Amino acid sequence: MQDQDIILTKEDWFSCDGCGVKMLPEFWKKTWDEETETYIVQDQMEARLIDGDIYPILNQIVGGLSLEICGGYGEFCDCLFEEDIIKLTICHDCTSKMFSLFNKTKKLSGLHPSSSTKEGEFCCEWGWSSKNGEVIVPEGKM
Repeated sequence: MQDQDIILTKEDWFSCDGCGVKMLPEFWKKTWDEETETYIVQDQMEARLIDGDIYPILNQIVGGLSLEICGGYGEFCDCLFEEDIIKLTICHDCTSKMFSLFNKTKKLSGLHPSSSTKEGEFCCEWGWSSKNGEVIVPEGKM
């Protein structure tokens, strides 16, 4: 397979395996807007197809989570072959719901920067923010 330049659009974004929402890839082209103090997401971007893989990669999701599930012999997912591995990509909200189910993940804090641009605000109980130049996590999560 020959390498080639390609144009990607928002239609190429992954959809959440939980709720179906399209998810912004981490490496998607964005420009900073001084007036609104937010990023403007470009409608399309140039990429390169190399040996069947797209670069920059699209499966690293802003605020989301990519998982590969592979159990073992007799487990819930008994993966005998590599192609049996279950790959999931889930959005921020579905990740938050999943993390609220398990004791180990309920205790975690400061896993990612909050998507809010306002100082001291949190997108969820697993996000971190800053206030007066200090990194902070939601109350009770230290």
